[in-house]
Amino acid sequence: MEDVPETSGALARVRGATLLEHTVRRLIDSGHVDRVVVAGPHATRSACATALRGFDDERVSLVPGGQDHQESVRCAVHSTAAASGDVVLVHEPTRPFTPPETIGAVVAAVRDGATAAVPVEPMTDTVKVVDTTGVVRRTSDRDRLRRTQSPRGFTAEFLRRADITKALAFVDLAVRTVPGHPHGMRVSTAFERTVAESLFVEWVGEGQA
Repeated sequence: MEDVPETSGALARVRGATLLEHTVRRLIDSGHVDRVVVAGPHATRSACATALRGFDDERVSLVPGGQDHQESVRCAVHSTAAASGDVVLVHEPTRPFTPPETIGAVVAAVRDGATAAVPVEPMTDTVKVVDTTGVVRRTSDRDRLRRTQSPRGFTAEFLRRADITKALAFVDLAVRTVPGHPHGMRVSTAFERTVAESLFVEWVGEGQA
């Protein structure tokens, strides 16, 4: 989780609850997660604790995070007693409405032998490559481009021995992709929160929130 002020990032609010609360609830209710560990950075740990206060659930815990995202992930992994073959999901709290089927697909891919797995969606925009002066040099073939979402899945053993920074960036890894979902969108700007507010009403009506 990023070190952010309470009014933005994981501690911003949609429909009266923080994105962190929505994320934890979605993970717990997915049916694919046994435990959720939130690594709260020092600057926002108190606010994270307050946000998690409503979860009277032994499956949810808050541990001290690090100075950056990678270090926080390392703290969370090392705080667990996960067996070497257990699946560990690294999830962004700014993607609070990822559907259960997406979470389950990532877990299934790792259990099926993938070193790492991530949900993706096709690119629909035309992507241009520009030089340092802003001049267009070529057009990328969008048929082979994908937008990555989260959670990213690994085995606990792999994360404990890996370079976390490289692992989270999928450097030198054969990463299995699974279908993402539009509801797995990142919610980090005021505009995206407005979109999420609107969509959240629909999800409640459909029994999905």
